[in-house]
Amino acid sequence: MTLLDALWSRGDEAPLRALVSDDFRYALSAGTRTMDLSAYLETVHGFRAAFSPIELLFHRVLCEGGRVAAHYSLLGEHSGPFYGTEPTGRVGSLEVMSVLHFEADRLVRQTSVTDFLTLRRRLAARDT
Repeated sequence: MTLLDALWSRGDEAPLRALVSDDFRYALSAGTRTMDLSAYLETVHGFRAAFSPIELLFHRVLCEGGRVAAHYSLLGEHSGPFYGTEPTGRVGSLEVMSVLHFEADRLVRQTSVTDFLTLRRRLAARDT
């Protein structure tokens, strides 16, 4: 999962770009609209701008045939605007489950399910 670590932790797109097919599609959750590579990278850069630095922690990775399922957390300090929430300086954690689909050694599709609700609640919580 070097490509996910490089992309999220360092902002390095090269490993991903080396593997994606020309018709790559990304969906943030099942049943939602899909994005092409450019829109996906824009989403990643927006998140990286709001949380810096980002540490990626893998919990479990499963492989079967042309599919890879990865459960991981993105940890970072909330240092930029995020969905209308001004920077709080708090450490935020986003839980993610991604399924990557490969055909002929090319990444053709990635679908991710994320726990934005818990992250947004943490950022909005009042310190007591």
